[in-house]
Amino acid sequence: AYRSSRCPRARGEPLRAILDSNVTLPRARAACREALGCPGCDFLVLLVNEPLYGGMAAEGVTMITNSPTSGAISARHELAHALADLGEEYDGGGDYSGDNFAETARLCERDEGPRRRGRRLVWPCVPWSAWLPPPLERQSAWREASGASSTLLHIDHPWRVLGAEAPYRVSFHVPAGGWEELRISWSVSGVAHPEDVALSLDGAPTATKLRLQQDRQFLRLETSDAAALSAGKHSLVFAAARAARPTLCHIMVHAFARGFGGADGGDRTRGAVGIFPVFSRAGRRIGYR
Repeated sequence: AYRSSRCPRARGEPLRAILDSNVTLPRARAACREALGCPGCDFLVLLVNEPLYGGMAAEGVTMITNSPTSGAISARHELAHALADLGEEYDGGGDYSGDNFAETARLCERDEGPRRRGRRLVWPCVPWSAWLPPPLERQSAWREASGASSTLLHIDHPWRVLGAEAPYRVSFHVPAGGWEELRISWSVSGVAHPEDVALSLDGAPTATKLRLQQDRQFLRLETSDAAALSAGKHSLVFAAARAARPTLCHIMVHAFARGFGGADGGDRTRGAVGIFPVFSRAGRRIGYR
């Protein structure tokens, strides 16, 4: 343990990354050398005295917060980056590398390996084929189905204080296809009442129950309603209820193909190993996880 200067946050994203202050890491390494009596430390894990969501993984160090509501989430995420070189587990991220990401859905040939991109290893083929479900004759159909299991319709990080401005409106387009589920993932912070945020889909109010906490919380709305899945333009509206001022942090909207949504396929595919698509913030498929 040691006293450090305050770790800053990323500008405009108050509950996301925790950054090095250019003083923190040198002090931490010096404290490690002093405590262990050795020239250096192989790997540092810094527990930041911060009760809210955030974290960072860099070369030889991970910073996580002591948040009772989200600390475990950020710890798992950042340690996976740092210890196993795993890429993001969500769409629209900035680090897709390691053994859980492939640029194509092609299975690796014998002795085929990754290439180095900076400090990261990137596979041109699927390195986890040994864990795909047998039998082998059915793998091809499963790989093709899981590779087309979803599409990203919208992604946004507004960091908008609802109540201080007009309601936050989102438009997205559902392409024609056999979609089974529309999934809206979003996060909010600064919640003082379970109904601080009113969410409507295509003008229809949805039931939203929030936890009472200042920290960032992650929520999901799933629907198999035919109208919500119909091809064409759709809308979401996030608004503050009463005099509340919660912060809307992020929004993602996905459509899931038949067999992969919650209505019929959720239990069957949960935990299954496949080759699932990864999308950039522009909605372009950039690889597979």
